[in-house]
Amino acid sequence: MKVDRPRTRKMETQFWDEPLLGKVWTHTEPILADLKDMRVAWNSHSYAKAGKHFGQALFKLYGGLVPEDESARMPMVTVDNMMPIDLATGLYYGVTGEYLETVPQLDQQFANSITAAIEDLATLSGAGLTSGFLKATTTYAQFSNFAIPDEKTILHNVKAHLPELLMDIAKLKKDIFSKNYLAAGKLLGEMFALISEPITADHMEHLE
Repeated sequence: MKVDRPRTRKMETQFWDEPLLGKVWTHTEPILADLKDMRVAWNSHSYAKAGKHFGQALFKLYGGLVPEDESARMPMVTVDNMMPIDLATGLYYGVTGEYLETVPQLDQQFANSITAAIEDLATLSGAGLTSGFLKATTTYAQFSNFAIPDEKTILHNVKAHLPELLMDIAKLKKDIFSKNYLAAGKLLGEMFALISEPITADHMEHLE
């Protein structure tokens, strides 16, 4: 049986526009404070705290703040008729770089499962990121041959790609709330390529 392998992620470097630059000027001190706290936490191997502080900086740039309570959830998203189809189509393209030949019959439960996964990711905690990616990949595998990574692999790759993943999560939430479900699915599928990278012998020492 053919197994869907995530395609190589192409980095996009154009993140800045005038509104973001304006927020850099108006929120300079709190953003620098967050980045300083992130660096201290990262150097002490407190990756969940580092992610929290970096997320705070990102959300200041994008017009919001990461909830101080890690159990906080993002507001309820209303599932409409196109949400399951668009999410599935975007996910498949984000993972494989190809379009679905036949769109599977998916119901509201599929969209609810993906939304629940994004809610976990939005907590920006270590447990939330691991749980969110497990939920998302498991749900995607229901209509594909995607090989679901285990928790150890996900956690290792979250640590290795934390800054990029947090930037993606900020954009993911924005796409969901603007009902751009196709783009949200594509971005989430591309994130699978990062959290599914196999752990090589050279990486094992960093898991301690």
